[in-house]
This record gives sequence, structure tokens and C-alpha cells, in this order.
Amino acid sequence: MKLFYIGRRFLPSFILCLLTIVAAYAQNERFWHLSVEQGLSNSNVTAILQDSDGFMWFGTADGLNKYNGYEMKVYRKNVKDTLGLMSNYINILLEDKNRNVWVGTNGGLAKYNKLFDKFERVVALGTGGVAALHLDDKGNLWAGGWGGLKMLDANSQQWHTIKEFENKSITALQQSSPNDFWIGVSRQGLFHFHLPTKKITQFLHDPKNLNSLTDNNVNRLFYDQKGNLWISTAYGGISRYQIQNKQFTNFKSNADDPQAIRSNTVRAICQDGKDILFAVENGGMSRYNPSNETFTHYLHEDKNPRSIAGNSVWAIYKDRQERIWVGMYSKGISIIDKYKDKFDQAAIDLPNQIINSVIEDSQGRIWVGTEEGVTLHESGKSIFYKHDEKNEKSISANPVMRVFEDAQKRIWAGTWQKGANLYEEEKGTFKRYMDKEAEISGIVNKNCVFAFGNYIDNEQVLFGNYGGINILNKETDKLENFTQYIKQEINMDYVHDIKSDSKGNIWIASLNGLFFFDALQKKLTLYRNIPNDSTSLASHATYTVYEDSKNRIWVGAREGLHLVVSQGKFKRYTTEHGLPNNEVNGIMEDSKGNLWITTNQGLSVFNPEKQVFRNYFESDGLLSKQLRINAIFKNKKGEIFLGTINGLNIFHPDSVRDNPYLPPVLLTDFKIFNQSVKIGDYDSLLKQHISQTKEIVLTHQHSVFSIDFVALNFTQSEKNQYAYKLEGFDRDWNYVGSQRSATYTNLDAGTYTFKVKASNNDGLWNEEGISLKIKILPPWWATWWFRTLAISTILLTAYSLYKTRTNFLKNQNLKLERQVIERTYEIEKKNKELEIANVQIQTKNEELATSAEELRQNMEELEASQELLKEQKQTIEHAFKLLQQQNTKVSDSIRYAQRIQQAILPHEDALQNAFSDHFVIYKPKDVVSGDFYWYFEVQYEESKNLESGIKEELINQNHASATIQLSNNSTILKSKKFLAVVDCTGHGVPGAMMSMMGNSILKEIIETKHIYEPATILTELNKRILDAFTKRSQGFEDGMDIGLCCIENIGNEQVLVKYSGAKRPLYYFDGQLQKVSADKHSIGKKHEQEFIYKQHEFTLHENQSALYLTTDGWADSINAERIRYGSNRLVELLKQVAYLPLQAQKEVLLKDLEDYSTNAEQRDDILFVGVKI
Repeated sequence: MKLFYIGRRFLPSFILCLLTIVAAYAQNERFWHLSVEQGLSNSNVTAILQDSDGFMWFGTADGLNKYNGYEMKVYRKNVKDTLGLMSNYINILLEDKNRNVWVGTNGGLAKYNKLFDKFERVVALGTGGVAALHLDDKGNLWAGGWGGLKMLDANSQQWHTIKEFENKSITALQQSSPNDFWIGVSRQGLFHFHLPTKKITQFLHDPKNLNSLTDNNVNRLFYDQKGNLWISTAYGGISRYQIQNKQFTNFKSNADDPQAIRSNTVRAICQDGKDILFAVENGGMSRYNPSNETFTHYLHEDKNPRSIAGNSVWAIYKDRQERIWVGMYSKGISIIDKYKDKFDQAAIDLPNQIINSVIEDSQGRIWVGTEEGVTLHESGKSIFYKHDEKNEKSISANPVMRVFEDAQKRIWAGTWQKGANLYEEEKGTFKRYMDKEAEISGIVNKNCVFAFGNYIDNEQVLFGNYGGINILNKETDKLENFTQYIKQEINMDYVHDIKSDSKGNIWIASLNGLFFFDALQKKLTLYRNIPNDSTSLASHATYTVYEDSKNRIWVGAREGLHLVVSQGKFKRYTTEHGLPNNEVNGIMEDSKGNLWITTNQGLSVFNPEKQVFRNYFESDGLLSKQLRINAIFKNKKGEIFLGTINGLNIFHPDSVRDNPYLPPVLLTDFKIFNQSVKIGDYDSLLKQHISQTKEIVLTHQHSVFSIDFVALNFTQSEKNQYAYKLEGFDRDWNYVGSQRSATYTNLDAGTYTFKVKASNNDGLWNEEGISLKIKILPPWWATWWFRTLAISTILLTAYSLYKTRTNFLKNQNLKLERQVIERTYEIEKKNKELEIANVQIQTKNEELATSAEELRQNMEELEASQELLKEQKQTIEHAFKLLQQQNTKVSDSIRYAQRIQQAILPHEDALQNAFSDHFVIYKPKDVVSGDFYWYFEVQYEESKNLESGIKEELINQNHASATIQLSNNSTILKSKKFLAVVDCTGHGVPGAMMSMMGNSILKEIIETKHIYEPATILTELNKRILDAFTKRSQGFEDGMDIGLCCIENIGNEQVLVKYSGAKRPLYYFDGQLQKVSADKHSIGKKHEQEFIYKQHEFTLHENQSALYLTTDGWADSINAERIRYGSNRLVELLKQVAYLPLQAQKEVLLKDLEDYSTNAEQRDDILFVGVKI
């Protein structure tokens, strides 16, 4: 709660009254909120429950919500479902001992079935509204509503009507002992029901009796730890009934009593330790303190976004981590979480939230320097000191950059461009000190005071400014230049900090380097960055200096934290070691020796002994992650103040506690090809919800599956961390940060165990986690029974062949024996015939001798012919050798052309540097290709009128509203990325020549003519191709098809894509797959008039979107039956794999194409490019 300064003219009695009101409405708690923007089905929240798994359930006026810390799953009445919820208006929620969640609605009672993630209607209660549920000590469920009271027996699971309350409208139920039940009835007050005797006692409001029930319209009942029964009512506030004394005490609203409840309509009750919380309609949330019987109220504040979201509170619930969930009418849910906000906002009223400096002086007063003056906070009051043009004793300027208490206990305030101010205690005024020479000469930098320090004599004060250091001469009470004072000429501009160490030496942090002033020698030494020397400062710019309890000197700089190791030697710590940001703005040590380090991107605590960093951000309670330079201070209590651009934080390091809660881990979804598997269908893989499933069986067809999971820790859920592994496949755990899904592809048949574990927001891991057994069945040809059948068949076949062969050989032997006998007889017969034939041969020999002479003569003639044939053969062989040489030259030329074509394609490194992920599928039909892909990046300068570079940085870091009257023209470097996929007419050598021409012309259009719009580039390319070939061939009909994108980062994680195409469409994925059609006019095709190509522009999310370009070779591929692959098949496959990493997409795409085109020839060049932008 903010505290305001009260002027002396107000009466003391009024002050006391105001303090009483402040006490009654003090809100030290900070809330965070859930609304329809976070997925809540309706902003009217009526009931809240945390189930035994850890999920939060929110009943609303339009549906039931199941919350896991990240998103809401909404359940509503479905008119087509006769078994689900009977109404969207939820009255009450309850979980029984069997972990069933019961939902009372305006249309009846329903039970949640976890196995099937569905609701089952309770027919026994009919369709009347159910407003009250209670679980008694025996596990029986009591349900009351418009139609009376019923009880579900825990043993028989049968519903019984409580006849004593038939036709009564039950609004509340509560058991106080095994035999005593309390029942609220609409307009009929409170009933006590004694179970053994069935005796009923009614309590009604009596206007004449102040100690009677406060109102007959009972909303809720609650039995507290002290044995009191609390009754919240619709119009009479609250009654407390002391059962033992049979005494009512009533609490009603009272406009004159700030400690009374704010409204008489009280809807819900909840115990928080010894206190009791009440949901008050139009009165916020009230906390009752039984020790003094007072109420503290939590009310909405329009100017405080961390206050409760609304004042009409309908539901309150305390979960197992002691969070308080508050449901409101029309404002959603507000939550108090003691582990979320580790850092408090200082209870100091300030005129401005940009905190440049803060100290607590020796008198215990707090001084805060802001952009609108300096604030003195003392005894709960804030006094604002601002510049007054008419008052020379006012502070010289409103932007106060540094507050300081010197060795003589004097308070100083340094301002922007107006020098330093000394606070005059007795008068409450300021005395001004300025560098007069600098003021006269117009050098305002020397009067921008950002640092103070004590000189070695502790009697003179040093003023650090953007022109160096001035020293206040104690004799003359005037400012002198410090370097002249010590008689040493050295440039020490832009001073940020001045600190004295335990030896009396002075350390000075500036943008020009780190200065060390030796107290004995009275000499300055400058330390700066030395290139290629890792023991020097990482940069010249230094912001802060600090000496810890072990007399170690630490330096905060633009490029990290530095420890002074020795003279001029430093040890560096950067983001690589754990810092959230390299710009270190402030350092402070706590009582345990830890260093608290402020940066431009959050707060870090560093343990110098363990060398470990721990970082904190706005989600931990910091008012801003941008912490101001040297706006850090530790008071005598050990509390640390932090100045941010959005207010002042305060905390005690010992109170910064880690969340001790081990979050339960659950599986939330199972997907095949990125589609959730339906539950319970006869052919479904899941017979029950994945969270209730221990084992799942897949076939080889389920080659891509995903598992979603969640850790149910609601404190900064976004900081929960996850790790998973698939035993049998992964060797080690995959630590995936905040990612809540795992995907696996093409696993071998076998049995695996999927395990996932998680940590809470503070890094405490639930190592046990959860597991799921996954069994992947082999294809039928790899099953054991098929292999057994195949081996058996082979063995039987081999045995059959063996037997057949043996029988065949036996028959052959018998046959051969018969043939031998027959042949022997024939041989003898033939011998006789040969003797006769021998005589005849001798006669023939004589005749042959005569013929041999004739043959010799013929041979001589043949040899002459052979010489002629040999000469002809040599001539033919020489000609064939010449043909081989020509063929080799042609082949070498084609291969050389291939190398040239490969050289003009974008290098893999260029694509890797340009895009976060990509793939290229490039399959020429011949050695060289008519398809090619093209990438080009253009960097250009954009003019920006800026202050001097150093001035701008200093203004951004230290003075948000300042202006410096120096200007320089500056530029910022931007880039455009061009990506194209081109299909030239034909393939092979002609296509390759066209591709090289297209590549050259595209580069010339962009690089030389500076044409950056894709449509204009295609129009110019078309004209250039037509001109080139028209001059050479009137009958030229060749051309090219092309898809061209221009990609430009426009900030805020957005990417602008411009696209134009000639017959080649663009596909892009940004949550779903979209197609952008191209013009149907090819490049180089003649037209009656000059063709103008269309341009498409759209914005995508950076690092979440992908672009796809392809030539027609993919879709024109054929299978063995000569059927085209087709664009539709490609689009459907892209929809299935678009959620995968691009390399995984490439594998799936290639495999699908290869499977489709098996045993078919490649008809055309194939090119497919995908990039993640």
C-alpha cells in the first residue's frame, strides 16, 4: 500500500483516522491474473477446485475449465451428447476419496471420467440445479439443490433421498461431527440435522434479536479449526455460530467502520492458516483475523495492475501450495502466490517511477533520485524536492542522477546538466555547485553529475561528470578540475562511479576506462581493453566499482563482470558464465558473501566461491528487468533497494526463497503424424486417456508419433524445465528447456520406455517423473511366426529336393547298367564293321594325297587375301580410337559444365547463416540440370538522425528525458534476403545453359539495378530473356518457371515475406499450411503486350514459420504404372510433416518420393527447397 506525505495543516486526529483506514485496506499481497485472454471460457468465475492430480478446475457461467498452468481445456454442454454436462453454468465442484471430480450445475450433477476425459450425468438427481456438495467422514457424497437433498452411499454406490428435506432448495452443506450435519436452505435459514435421531433444528433471522442468524438466505457454510460454524448469506453479511455455546455473532457492513466487511452479500469462505477469507460481492476479498476480530480488505486499484482484478468476488480456494485463487464476477481469476514474487515494491510514494539513485543515510532516512526530483522518505512520509525557477534554494534541476552521503554526513544530489546540490539540513533547502567555466563555455557535460566520492582526506568531495572529475576545494568552497589538482593530465570523460577501497585508494569507473588513484603516490593509472588480451577489461566502458568483505575489487562494465586479479589483470564473467546480460550496472554484497548484480536484462546473484549465477526477472517480482546504473543500495537491516525504470524494489536476500514444490508430471496428449489420437474407439490406439495409460502398442505404420506432457507447477509455469528420453533408443536424457513435447520417427520394432521428468520454476527437479511403455510391432514379414514359417518351408523344400534327387540317382544307376550291356554288344559289332571300314580308308588315303596338293595351292592364295584383311582391320581400329577420344572430350565438357552449374548454386554455409533451418532436395535427371535454386542477400543502409553514439547510450542508460544539442547523421544496416527456385525449359545441357543465364540476369537485376520487389524483378527478367533470344532466334520458344521470395525482418519477432511467381506456387507454414498461387505466364514466353507479374505480401512469425518452393519435377514423377505423383499428394504430406524439424521433413519427403517412384524412370529434374525463417 502506498504511503503519502500529509501536510502540517491537517489535524492529528485526521491523521490517526487515515492511518486506521490504511491499516484496514493495506494490501501487501500482489496478485497475478487469469482471464479470457488466457483461455478462460467466461470471466464470471463461480467455483474453484484443485484435483488430486494437481490440475486446477474453474467453474464459470459458461463452461468448466481444466488448467495445467499453460492453457485451459474447456468443457461445455453438447446438445448432441446426452451423457455429458447438462448445463454450462457451474455452481460447485468437489473431489471424492476415489479421485472423482463432481460438478454441480444449473441442469444437474455430473461426474468426470478421467479414463475417457468425459463427463457422466447423474440421472438419479434429475435435471434440477445442484448448488451444494459435501463429502462426509465416511466417504458418502451429499448433493443438495433445487429438488432437495440426496446422499450417495460410498459402499453400495446407491443414491438415497433425504426425505426430511424433500422439495427444499438446498444452498449449503457442512458436517461438524460424525452425527451432526448443517444445511442451508434458500429463504428458510439454517438447519441442524442430527443423523442418528433424524432430529431437525431450524435457525431463522429474528429482527428483534441481534444475536440470531443474520439472514435467512444462506450461501455457504464453513466449519473452522476452532469448532465454529461460519454462515455467509445473501443479504445479511456473515454469522459465526459457536456450536458449543450455541451463540451467534454477526458481521455486517458499516460505512463508518473501515474494518467491517464492505458488503452484506458474502458468497464463499476459505481458511488460510488461522485467518478466514471471505468472498464479498462488491466488497473484494476480506481476511478475518480471529486474534483481534478485524477484517483486512483486498480491493481493486485502478492504478495498480497487481491489485485484485475486481471487487465482486464469488469464489475463493486455497491449493496445496497455499496459493489463494480468487474467482470474480466479470474479472476472471486473481491469484496470491507467495513463491512468485521474490521482490517487493518499496512502500514509498514517488513522483516518478524512473529510479536513478537510492540510499539510506546515517539517520535511517531514504533518499531516492528520480527524473522528477529527489524524494526524502522518513517515518512513513514522503517529501518531494523539485526544481523551482523562482527559488534559488530549490534543487537545480529535476532529473537527479545520483544521491550521496559524504564522510561528513552531508547529503548531495547530482543532476543532469545543472551540477551538484548540497542539502541544507536546518532549512530543508539546497546549495548549488556548478562548473562555472563549463557553463559559460556551453560545455554542459561537466555539469551532468553522475557520481560522488570522498577524497583521501575525507574532507573534500569528488564530483564525477561527463567531463571528468571536479573536486570541491575545502578552503575556497569552489570546484576545481581534479586532474589539474593532482597535476596529472589525463582524459577521464564520462565518469559513472567513484569508490574508495579499504586501503584509501580511489577507483573511478568511466566510459573511457577504469582509473586507479594511488593514495600514496597521488597518481592515476588507466586500465582499458587490450585487443586479444583476455586478462584485460573486455571493453573500455565501465559503470560501477565494488569492494567486497574479502577486499576483492569487482568492476561492472559494458561487457560483463570483472574481478581485479592483480595490477591491470582481470578475470571476466559474461553471459557465457550465467549472467542474464553483459551490461553490469551495479554490485552489492549480502551478509552471506553473495554478490547481487544489476543488469539491463534482470538481476543476478553470484556466489564467488562456487562460481554460480542465479538470475531473476520481472516474473519474479522485479518491477522491470532494466535496472538503472548504480541504483542499488543495502541498508543497515541488510535489505537491498533496486532502482528500475518502473519503480523501486526492496528485498532482504534471506527472504528470497526457492519454490520447494516437486511438480507432478503427467502426459497430456498422444499424436500420430501430429494428429491427436481419439480415445476409446474400437480401433483406437488409446483405450483410455494418455494420462491414465501405462502401455501403448504401435505398428510399423505409426512411423511418426509425438507425446505431450506437463508439470503441474503454477508458479511461473513458463520457467518449468523438462527432460525426456526413450529407453531403448536414447542413451541420455534430452534436456529441452520449456518444450513440452517429444517426437520420434521410424523406430525399429521393439519395446521402449518413454520417461519424462520436470523441474519447477526454481529448478527443483521431480526426478521420478512419469513413464509410458511403448511397444512397436514389426511388419508381418518380420514377425517371429512368419520367419518360423519361412524357415520351415525352406527346410521342407530342401528335404523334398534331397529325396527326389536320391530316387532319381538310383533309377539312373539301373538305367546305366542296362545301357552298358547294350553298348558292349554294339561295340563288338562295331569293331567288326571298323575292320571292313579300315580297308576302305586306305583306299581313300591314296585319293586324298592327290587332293592335298591341290589344297596347298589354294592355301597360298588364301594367305595373300589375309594380308589385305589385316590392313583393313588396322584402318577400322584407328577410326574407332578417334571416336573414343571425341566421346571422352564431350563427356569431360559435360562434367565441367556440371561443376560450373554446381558453383553457381548457393553454398551450404550461406543458407545455414541466412536461415535457422533449411533443406534442399536436388536431383538432376541428367549430369547437368535445367533446375536451379538461387539465394542472394542485399544489405542496405537506412538513414537515422541520432545523437552522438556515446551520448545516445548515456541518455538511454541514465536519462530517459534528456536531450543533447549535438546531432550527427547516422545509419543502420538492414538486409533483404532473396530466395528463388527456377525450372528452365528442358533438362540436360540446354536446360543448364538456360539456368546459368537466368542466374546471371537475376543477380544483375538486383545487384546492379537495385530492384528489390519480386514482381518487378520477374517482369524485368522476362523482358531480358525475351530481348536476348529474340535478337538471336525468331523461333525461340524456351523459357523458365520461377518462384521468388524477398524476406525481411521487420522487428517484434515478425518477418515480412514478398512473393511473385511464374507458374511455380509458394507454400508456407505458420500454424497451418497455406498456398500462394503464381501467375500462369512463364518467363520468356511471348505475349501480345508486356506481362506484369503480381506480388503477394504477408507477415509471418520469426523462427516459427517455414517457406517451401519446388519445381514441377516432383509432382510429375511417376510410379511403375506411370501415374503422376501429383501436387495434392505433396500438399497432404507437407501438412503432416510441417511440425517436424526441416531435416526430419526432408527424410520423410525423400522416402515417400523414392517409395512412390520405385521401378520407374526419372522423367524430369527434381528440386525442392524448404527454409525456416
